[in-house]
Amino acid sequence: MYSPKLFPELTSPSLGFEHEGIVVEPLSITHVIIDFEAVYASKQRLYEKYRTSSEWPLNITLHDNLVDLGWHEKEFRDGASFAYTITNCSRSTCYGCIYIIPTVTGPTLSFWIRSDGESPINETLFEPVIRNWLVTAWGNNKIRIE
Repeated sequence: MYSPKLFPELTSPSLGFEHEGIVVEPLSITHVIIDFEAVYASKQRLYEKYRTSSEWPLNITLHDNLVDLGWHEKEFRDGASFAYTITNCSRSTCYGCIYIIPTVTGPTLSFWIRSDGESPINETLFEPVIRNWLVTAWGNNKIRIE
């Protein structure tokens, strides 16, 4: 929980961006309902992508999601990792998430787009947007995308 800063030299992380009707902003507990809907709609695909010993998110509850989002919010505030939500402009629908986390090979970005057809974007089209954001907003192209 009290991990070291992922980028010690970073004074202020990117607070996200807007792109063609999509908003990317730090993930927080205020997103719990729309995030839960997106996770639940994509749970089989997320399980396959992020296999964990807890079998997340196959057994996720709204309470579990609130706890997860609180943890992501604290890690962001502490600079230990950075989680973002991807929403529509009215912030009423979550399309997915972006995570910048520490790994044994260095900072790694992972992201997912909901798999139920509710998103106007897909991972293939969104990856170049994310790559551009890493360079322009983070000034860092050393973050590996997985």
